[in-house]
Amino acid sequence: MCYHQAAALCLAIAALTGTSGCKSMTPKENKSRAEGRWNRIRADFKVQLARQHYEAKLFGESERAASEALAFDPSLTAAYVLLAKSHLELGKPTSAQRAIETARRAGLDTPDLTYMQGVVNETQGDLPVAAAYYADACETSPDNVDYVIAYAESVVAMDRPDLAMQRLDSLIGSYDDNGSVLLLSAHIASLMGETDGAIRRYRLALDALGESRMASRELGLLLVTAGRYEEAIETLTTVMDEAPDGSDDEVARHALATANLRAGRPMRAMSWLMPESLNESKTAYGYIILAEAALSTNDIAVAVAATTTAVRMSPNDPGLALLHATALWRHRDYNAAKRCLKLHIERYRDDATAHCLLAEVLRSQGATDEARDHFRIASELSDDSAWAARGLEALEGVSSSNPSVDAPDTPAPGTPTAGTPTAASTVAPSMIR
Repeated sequence: MCYHQAAALCLAIAALTGTSGCKSMTPKENKSRAEGRWNRIRADFKVQLARQHYEAKLFGESERAASEALAFDPSLTAAYVLLAKSHLELGKPTSAQRAIETARRAGLDTPDLTYMQGVVNETQGDLPVAAAYYADACETSPDNVDYVIAYAESVVAMDRPDLAMQRLDSLIGSYDDNGSVLLLSAHIASLMGETDGAIRRYRLALDALGESRMASRELGLLLVTAGRYEEAIETLTTVMDEAPDGSDDEVARHALATANLRAGRPMRAMSWLMPESLNESKTAYGYIILAEAALSTNDIAVAVAATTTAVRMSPNDPGLALLHATALWRHRDYNAAKRCLKLHIERYRDDATAHCLLAEVLRSQGATDEARDHFRIASELSDDSAWAARGLEALEGVSSSNPSVDAPDTPAPGTPTAGTPTAASTVAPSMIR
């Protein structure tokens, strides 16, 4: 074989074997290369095992498997990330920080490591630094929705929900998982008091997700807050129908009762609340709505019982005191209603509604002069009080000391005196949440 043919053969073999010449691998080199391949295989297996342990919340096992993976291959970013996450779950933030620093010294620089550095800083209470790392991760890997959500949550915790909203709104439509972004933006809009914006975002999230009981529940609560009662009833009825067996979502149930009451369906509202007349609730709100609904349906005995229970549970609620006094007045227990209102007025002297209600109670007892005084006080406290104006007009020329003038008829239960608002309007309902 001539020299040129031999050289060509050498080059062909080199191209096929990856060597730079004709020299074959030594047994030692072959063994080293095989061990390297085998170590990488074992490292990949250990990483998969660590991930399975982590997802199963077996954090100690996950920590060990990730460490073993790095012993086989110290260049595996996924192993460092899992090791840091496992350390955090085990309450070892310093070890998590050390794992990330080791990865950096190994020359690794990935969005996952940047994100994990942010998680470590957030765990240690350094939100500004954590947010900066999350922002860097977002810039490096803009398609990862987890990084965006972490950034948004961190800036919300820093009382900058506006920044979170700006980033989330700019990225809607950029992810396959738009539902998660929309859900978070809806929650932030709700925190910011942007009710209409939150409602719109929850609806978009539901379109993206297909269904989500949590999103539907939050949407229903917001619809009640916004006074969109028919929409709230439709949404919350579905939420309650889909509740897990044996569970009781008290907040959603109260909101649904409120929506029915405000939509003019007091009997339907009571159907969601009647069990609370027999069993103690965690809050007074259910009894408040039950009382309002009972007054609207002329079930005065239930209204008195409900407000009595509510007052015992929330004795310092000023609006509840007025509702209780209303129930007592409608029950013709005028002395009890008067005592309740006078105690209330001692604490809230400028409450025009309380003065009007006390005036009605006094008027029912025939004490028209005293009733007139309280209507006048209410009129001075609130120039646009139609209740006070109508009450004074009705009492014009009437005196309790004039025997030729009869006292006003005692109002029949369920029939407020002329100029008196409905029972529900005498109390400012508590917040649903």
